[in-house]
Amino acid sequence: LIVTTSFGACLIAGNARADTTWKGRLGIDAGHVDHAIGLADESSTPFLDTSLMIEAMQTFDDSALELGVTTRDVRFDPVRGLDFRWHALGLEWKQLRPRRAPSLSTGLQLGMRRQDTTFDHYDYDAANGYLAFRTYIGPRTLVRASFGIRTRGYAVLPEESTREIYA
Repeated sequence: LIVTTSFGACLIAGNARADTTWKGRLGIDAGHVDHAIGLADESSTPFLDTSLMIEAMQTFDDSALELGVTTRDVRFDPVRGLDFRWHALGLEWKQLRPRRAPSLSTGLQLGMRRQDTTFDHYDYDAANGYLAFRTYIGPRTLVRASFGIRTRGYAVLPEESTREIYA
């Protein structure tokens, strides 16, 4: 993840102009969760959830390109073996048009979730993509349409893998 984050930051920083906007978020959450595995008689377990998100948006005359990297690390009671990590890289393009003008946007996110050893058969890779359109057809009538695809692939459990097309 560090390599991916560094590469993405260098790629954008190398092309950054005054109209590049950077955003970031660091999150830390802790507590207890009941039924972490989903068993009714299971006791509560402590957790620590840390996340980091970095985004850069480059604006042009009538569009914007956004690159984002997210990582998340969730730790539970070591006895349970439920710890996992999520890493994702996303790219989005959108038209910057006046409020009532027709506009397009499209995006792609690639991610992976990795469990620690006990539940590593639940590791998966995911991809999400979309194309969206919006326009006003009257003073108070907005029409929006979108098309997308989501996939999730489990290497060890291919029968759990999914592909969903939506509109």
